[in-house]
Amino acid sequence: MSSKRVMFIGATGCGKSALAQALEGQVRSGRSAQEVVYGKKTIDVPSEYLEHPWMFQSLIAIAQNNASHVVFVVGQGNTASAGSPGLGNVFTCPVVGVVTTDCNSSEGTERCFGELARLGVPEPYFVVNPNEQVDRSLAEYLFDVEQSEELR
Repeated sequence: MSSKRVMFIGATGCGKSALAQALEGQVRSGRSAQEVVYGKKTIDVPSEYLEHPWMFQSLIAIAQNNASHVVFVVGQGNTASAGSPGLGNVFTCPVVGVVTTDCNSSEGTERCFGELARLGVPEPYFVVNPNEQVDRSLAEYLFDVEQSEELR
């Protein structure tokens, strides 16, 4: 098992903190990260790192030094951009796309897939509801099988 963590980035209100907390096995606090939060398995990065291009270098440095994967999170109910076009191509570790939803609208999901493609995030994309149990296929993709069993 790698000591590196899964790094979550996305626009304000997209559900990245809820998803990170779910993967950590924590009860959802309902609060967004105001600073970079290093969990045992995850790194929750505030949306400000995507809103200000001068912070991209810090984002890249955090990923290079600490992340096994970078997960771009796009919320179905959130139309804010999750970063600059092609941003996903700058990371040296695997990049994953996740769409968070609580209504599973196919129209909203397609818009989110388009946003992930614009960001340079390769398929496959995962669609999850962070308010429900962690999606097992996402956990298996991000962590090894043993860790995924712990999330059940």
